[in-house]
Amino acid sequence: MQKPHPVVKKLLLIIFSIAVLMIVILGVLPYVINWAAVYWLEQQGVAANIEKIDIDYNDAVLNIVNASGHNAAGKGFVIGQFKVDMAWRPLLSHTAKIENIVLSDFELDIEQGKEGELSIAGIALPMDSEQGAYSKKDTDIQSEAWKVQLGNIFLNNIKSCYEFKNKHFCTSLDKFDWQGHLSFDGNKPGASQPEINSSLALNMLVIYDEKRHVELFSNKSLNLEKLLLKGINDIRLNGFQVRDLVILPVAESAQPAHNIMQLDSIQINQLQFSDQQKLDIQQLIFKGIGVSIFRDKQAHWEVVQQLDYIMPEDVAEDQQQSAPEQNKISPLTVKIGELLLLDSRRISFSDQSLATPFNLSAMIKEFRLSEIDTSDAKQSSKMKLQMVADKHGSIDMAGDIQLFADARSFNVTGKILGIDLRPISSYLESVLGHRIKSGQLNADVKLVSRQGKMDSSIELDLKQFKLKALTDEEQEKLNQKMELGMPLDTALNLLRDRDNSIKLKLPVTGDANQPDFDPSDVIYKATSKAMTVAIINFYTPFGLVHAAQGLLDLATALRFEPLKYEAGVSEATPAQYQSLNKIVLLMTERPMLHLTICGYASVDDLATISAELYEQRKEKPDNFKLDESSKKQLIGIASKRSEAVKAYLIKQNVAADRLILCEPEFDAADAARVEISI
Repeated sequence: MQKPHPVVKKLLLIIFSIAVLMIVILGVLPYVINWAAVYWLEQQGVAANIEKIDIDYNDAVLNIVNASGHNAAGKGFVIGQFKVDMAWRPLLSHTAKIENIVLSDFELDIEQGKEGELSIAGIALPMDSEQGAYSKKDTDIQSEAWKVQLGNIFLNNIKSCYEFKNKHFCTSLDKFDWQGHLSFDGNKPGASQPEINSSLALNMLVIYDEKRHVELFSNKSLNLEKLLLKGINDIRLNGFQVRDLVILPVAESAQPAHNIMQLDSIQINQLQFSDQQKLDIQQLIFKGIGVSIFRDKQAHWEVVQQLDYIMPEDVAEDQQQSAPEQNKISPLTVKIGELLLLDSRRISFSDQSLATPFNLSAMIKEFRLSEIDTSDAKQSSKMKLQMVADKHGSIDMAGDIQLFADARSFNVTGKILGIDLRPISSYLESVLGHRIKSGQLNADVKLVSRQGKMDSSIELDLKQFKLKALTDEEQEKLNQKMELGMPLDTALNLLRDRDNSIKLKLPVTGDANQPDFDPSDVIYKATSKAMTVAIINFYTPFGLVHAAQGLLDLATALRFEPLKYEAGVSEATPAQYQSLNKIVLLMTERPMLHLTICGYASVDDLATISAELYEQRKEKPDNFKLDESSKKQLIGIASKRSEAVKAYLIKQNVAADRLILCEPEFDAADAARVEISI
């Protein structure tokens, strides 16, 4: 047998030695990496410990188990497991391919100082002393761009805490499963990067205020279904769903515990975003939304206070000033096929800043808005609303509305039933100086606007509606605003039917495009006109003298056609009794109504008392003077006439306390009569 050549033997020995050395190096490498990592962290002021680092060279898997580190202040990191599964071969073509990343039981501290200095995992990041910002190193070295390919990411039991300006917020996440494919190619244009084809499932995301022991945000689950992305200007999503979302819960120590906003679910079906800055959503559905809007006794809005605490104004201003100027981009246009709000939780509004606190709540059974397009101002969107107000009221509305036109057009009709008006008293007290003692609202609503010109009407049916002025001054102020010519209470009483209901058709008109358009002024004028017209229209068939010569106000119009009498007669004629029967019916229909009855005697009545005096009056009307005895007899005739009318009305079951007699008079210039007025 021929012996190997010495050169060959030497070569084999070298190869064997190198192999042994490589095995030793590869075996020792995890320990070297462990020692180097711990040493580097200690140099940064972080006392660290890494239980184990495993490297599977065949499958290119790096596994770190139980690593932790903290600085003297206790800030640092904890890693239960960090596992990266890569592929070797793609590295030869400048491609970093990561098939799986697993991170479990991970905690990270981030701290920002008063001067903006940042510490991550207990390690202070260096800052440029002159610029007061983190230093950036520029390089002119040019090399072939790498490609990055990322597969699945699995995160479990993750917690990160962030401290700044005496605030301490923590974010925790139970589970994050990203499955699919993400790639970035440095050789392609930036706008076309990255490329994603993935799905995401996320469970229990919570943002917690450690200092106040309050959850600021919680989300039980979030799912993305088939996210397709080819650069930042081409995004498609089959479905997006969020469940059990809670925003800004309020601590029970501050006031009864509640959530500023809560949602059972948000669902997006078929989303697409294009490079023309167009966002197209087929359907957007909110279920079980609940909102609490609270204003305290100092007139501070709760939601504003919460947001100010989380993001103080000076921080927001600093970020705005430090933000680099951005290139102008075309505005985003949004198109939504259908927006739905279904089966809401309670939506409550509470204002404790008023003299009488205001509390109101409602629930949305269904709100549907379709054909939404921000790029087309003339586009009319279809709207439908079904709402429960407080416990027993309901609001049903439907129609079309232009959402984005400057001079908006809309056509919406609906019904309002059973709305308790008492809560509104809180605002009436401050605005009108009145409060509502009782009242329930029913209404037929027709809201119409053509390019900002209002032509709407509201047919009100107010049940048991009673107002009370806080002071006499406030009563007079409102009477002047209403321009009725009589006290508002009196006018309302004229409208009350036998069920103590007030029916009123309220026209709302005006040009909302005018700078001086005042909705409150429009409401005052519209209400005054509607009340005047309603009173005149209702009472005219009962014998009210219609203002043919022009109606100035109700005070001059609320009198009936007078009952005229023959000389010396105090009893009404059959025809006059028929007129009185209409008034009896009116008094039945309007139980709050009171009548004033005034009797008048005339010159013709004088003939029945003294023919001589009558002739003197005819011959010398200017110099005629009636003696006291004759005047007393004439007043007596006038009194008998008014008394007879009152007696008849009482006989017809009109209560005597609703019939008021005035002082009888002798009227030398007019006919003998009885005047009846409201």
